[in-house]
Amino acid sequence: MYRDRIRRIRRGMRAVGASHLLTAAPEHIRYLTGFRGEDSAAVVSGGAIAVITDARYSEEAGERVEKLRKEGVRARLVMRGRKGLAATAAEAVKGRSPVLGVEERRITAATWKALGKLLRGKGKVKAADGIIREERAVKDGWELRTMRKAVRIAEKAIEDVRGGIRPGLTERRIAMMLHAAMVHYGADGPSFPTIVAAGAGSSRPHYETSDRRVKKGEPVLIDWGARTEGYGSDLTRVFFAGRMKPPAGRAYAVLLEAREAAIKAVRPGVAAGEVDAAARRAIESAGYGGRFTHALGHGLGLEVHEAPLIGAGSREKLQEGVVFTIEPGIYVPGRWGLRLEDDFAITAGGRTARLGSLPLEPEWAVTGE
Repeated sequence: MYRDRIRRIRRGMRAVGASHLLTAAPEHIRYLTGFRGEDSAAVVSGGAIAVITDARYSEEAGERVEKLRKEGVRARLVMRGRKGLAATAAEAVKGRSPVLGVEERRITAATWKALGKLLRGKGKVKAADGIIREERAVKDGWELRTMRKAVRIAEKAIEDVRGGIRPGLTERRIAMMLHAAMVHYGADGPSFPTIVAAGAGSSRPHYETSDRRVKKGEPVLIDWGARTEGYGSDLTRVFFAGRMKPPAGRAYAVLLEAREAAIKAVRPGVAAGEVDAAARRAIESAGYGGRFTHALGHGLGLEVHEAPLIGAGSREKLQEGVVFTIEPGIYVPGRWGLRLEDDFAITAGGRTARLGSLPLEPEWAVTGE
């Protein structure tokens, strides 16, 4: 698995004229090696990879390097010691007139400057953003199976918690219940801090969960996900304690229409912005123009938000193997907000597959008194 990933990264390096590629992004290092240590780096070169870390992670990194070697990867462990990242990375760059590609969004200006000085006269440094990011956007079979598992865990957890959502319960208590349920079903933990937004708080897409208590008849928006083996899920549902009031019921029906319009627009080769536009048209035609205030979705994997962005005007092309969210929302500031979010993949043959099976019917959204 890792050997194939490194081989594909090498193709991207050749395309930009880089003989070596330096990454310090934890998710990129994990993608290429399986190593999970922080404050580390990796240098890819000619089918080989050097894992750079310090004494805190020597045992874990050493084990990963040995596993990589058994898989046929030319891997080595480089201990940083008291040297900085730039000096250690420069020593890992070999060959005549090497060109070190650097992910400039992940490397500090000081490190970039130091690398230039260290390689002066022997090689050069150039920007090489996007190579690993673009490769990670297309999931292999193991990744897709792992993400389906993360979705199943998150769905089992909400099924357990749903029946306990009732007036008087605090947002924080609901979030804690979800966290415990996800771990019970096999998650390493949540994909991100769970959002539980009751009442007027639900009008804020990235609300911060508080000790506010749920009141009868108000929406309780829950945005949650489970993480397993590094990969996360990302789901959103809205529940109503006791009853769903008519204004929210109408908006809920519109979100279902927008969701279906977006799903129908998904196909290999389509610009992500076209999928966003399909959902946005449905919301605007129902009279909620300006109430959908964020992108329709985003890629999902080792990061909760990764390529591709499914937003207004996005020209990124969807392709077979991408995993992404579709999450239309309607928000009335200071009053209420609704959002429905599921995770999807474009599978073999260009089919759009939902990774889970959580109910969407408005009746299911109404919980106990």
